[in-house]
Amino acid sequence: MYQSVDQHTRDAHPIIQRLVRSGRSDASVISLILTEMYFRPPAMRLLELILWKMMALFGFRRRHSVTIGLAQLQARHWIHLIPRFDSLTLFSQYDALFSPNLNYDVCCGYFASIKPPARPDVSSFIAAYVGETRGYYLSIYLRVLAIISTISDVRLTCRFASPTVAERHMLTIDGWRS
Repeated sequence: MYQSVDQHTRDAHPIIQRLVRSGRSDASVISLILTEMYFRPPAMRLLELILWKMMALFGFRRRHSVTIGLAQLQARHWIHLIPRFDSLTLFSQYDALFSPNLNYDVCCGYFASIKPPARPDVSSFIAAYVGETRGYYLSIYLRVLAIISTISDVRLTCRFASPTVAERHMLTIDGWRS
């Protein structure tokens, strides 16, 4: 969290373009990954991977609940959704965990594997992912979603979560409160 949300999202434009060009265009998932990337810098993610590997080496059972990757999914989801992930080398796991395409696919796999929220709105989508909807997290997510929605050379879909009327009001660029 070393720069503004706006700058972080604009800096991620090449990532967004690569995702969309590869057919990964769900704005709700892209916004989720970029929001998670905003909260944890790459150095912290590398430390998480090393911690997770050390926990595995020493046989800690709780290692499966450590969140890893750009998308910050628990290790157990990576292990479940990617065959043999647990047995990959550290370098192969690093490549996987820092790949926007693979993080996108794992996020989609995660949402396909859980019971869908009763309401397909953004708050329910966030709660299904992080356990509860926190106001600050939701505001950052909605800001990221608003910014990537303005990128003219990218066509986005929103398969998993559609904003409610109140959330749409928060999405407007002019209505943003920093």
